[in-house]
Amino acid sequence: MVCLSFVQGRLSKKIGSKFQYFPINNWQNEISIAQKIGFKYIEWIISDYSNPIFNKIFQKKILQILKKNNIKISSISLDFLMKEPLFKIQQDDLDWILFNLKIILKRFKIKRVNIPLEENSKISNYSDFKIVKKRLQQIIKILGSSSKISIESDLSLENLNHLLSIKELKKLGILLDIGNIKADGFSIENYISKFSKRIYGIHIKKRGIFFKKSEKINKPYHELKYVIDKIAKLTNLNDITLQSFRSNSFYIDELKLVNKIVKKEIEKINLKI
Repeated sequence: MVCLSFVQGRLSKKIGSKFQYFPINNWQNEISIAQKIGFKYIEWIISDYSNPIFNKIFQKKILQILKKNNIKISSISLDFLMKEPLFKIQQDDLDWILFNLKIILKRFKIKRVNIPLEENSKISNYSDFKIVKKRLQQIIKILGSSSKISIESDLSLENLNHLLSIKELKKLGILLDIGNIKADGFSIENYISKFSKRIYGIHIKKRGIFFKKSEKINKPYHELKYVIDKIAKLTNLNDITLQSFRSNSFYIDELKLVNKIVKKEIEKINLKI
């Protein structure tokens, strides 16, 4: 079964100027709102080291709130690695994160962990590549037995293929953001043709060519219709997660609409979610 999920924070006011950040002052209430909309899954985001999910007392509270609202964590995204890229983070910090994540994944039964390798955290030289390769091996060794490990990258398809072809990274998969790949000049058809078995997660977003910003989703569009139509080919897919445009004022209604549009497309193929 594929999880239909949303990115944490999309049902909360922004934290300052940040478009996506852990909603520290509203995360409990957001889960309740998500339940009322009809969501059963959430992508938990870790924006820094003070996330309550690292605290054992708060873990119990999080589990209680999730259970009360019949919601589970479908995936966890290590957003803080956008500021501390995998090739720059101190080894002691990475070790601390992985030690705690292993406990969290088991306790919450989370099936996918995402590593950003894009924008500020992208691989842009061979030295960075060697460090990233070594650290991805470490992540897979520690976390990969119980959860899928995915990356979101803006690598060329050829370099992405090289990375995924490394023997030690055979368990590594992709988070396919259908908005970002278009903005970066890539074709969704090529992604699915080349990497269908390595796509572990999908982010639903709409963007235009030449790096346009995220746009409102008011109706189905090519990338959305195509990826849903080809979903049967994605045999290792864990989740479809809404990471769509959010305004400052109408973010709840905007996510409701996107959820409705995506569900309608999913119904056309009789996919169980």
